[in-house]
Amino acid sequence: MSVAERLPVTQGTPEWLAMRKTGIGSSDAPVIAGERGSVLELWAEKSGLVEDEAPDADLARLFEWGHRLEPVVADWYADSTGRQLQRVNQMLRHPDVPYAFASLDRKVVGERRIVEIKTTRFGWSGGEDVPGAVQCQVQHQLWVTGYDVADVAVLTGGSEPKVYEIPRDDAFIADLAYLEAEFWGWVQSGTRPPVDGSENARRVLSKLHPRNDGTLLAATPELDAVVTDWLTAKTAVKEAEATEGTLANTIRALIGDADGISGRVTWKKNADTSRTNWPAVAKAYRQLLEGLTPTDLDTIESIHSSTVEGPRVLRPVGVKP
Repeated sequence: MSVAERLPVTQGTPEWLAMRKTGIGSSDAPVIAGERGSVLELWAEKSGLVEDEAPDADLARLFEWGHRLEPVVADWYADSTGRQLQRVNQMLRHPDVPYAFASLDRKVVGERRIVEIKTTRFGWSGGEDVPGAVQCQVQHQLWVTGYDVADVAVLTGGSEPKVYEIPRDDAFIADLAYLEAEFWGWVQSGTRPPVDGSENARRVLSKLHPRNDGTLLAATPELDAVVTDWLTAKTAVKEAEATEGTLANTIRALIGDADGISGRVTWKKNADTSRTNWPAVAKAYRQLLEGLTPTDLDTIESIHSSTVEGPRVLRPVGVKP
């Protein structure tokens, strides 16, 4: 079997980030397989139509701690398994598929075995040992490297790390390779992939088309059918929400002052929180500063004000909300 090519870029460098945009990495594989995110958003990023969104403060902090804890988990893995680990700082490329990249956390010396390190605060949801998104990620890595097995070493907050062995699954890899080839074809041809209902897709469409130009499309049978289906779906959602609300209130009435229904549902009070009414604070301070002229107050207010561009909102015409 051919060996993956080591590319002359080091993980975490600007060159490495730039190289990632020229192909599909292991973190992209779960998006393409539909396990998370939006294919449309990933396509727009790879096509250079939108910039990658920086993580918010909370997510950035999680990434930072994941990076800090990675060597700790790696040392624990080596001590508990007796295997010697090696860092792979360079990006790897599939020997026959030039757009398929992989960046590894560690590999086992003397074995065709990858070690993927994860940290999570509350464990994985859904009761899975290894979530589908992680399965896609490591199978992509096994495809690029040609290796036989991957160990996922995961540290969950408050518990000892665990190791899950994932053998190479050639049928899984064949399906994943097909989806990735289709996706990369869309990138190379500039063809927009099918849209999905995710918030990520809505956000990227708003970035691609931030303003309307004042024109109206002619109503064709195809467009009319899509709008009709949308309105039908909106009605179904509204009816489902009404049914859900009625059932929820019925349960609340049955529970009364109790904590809930054993093994099924709880109805408990959350902890109290403090909330500042900033508009009221601003009004109070404006009154305290009433000795200043209105022009002075307007100037102070303008310094702390900014204009936020209004979003485009999709609304049906002639339909009551």
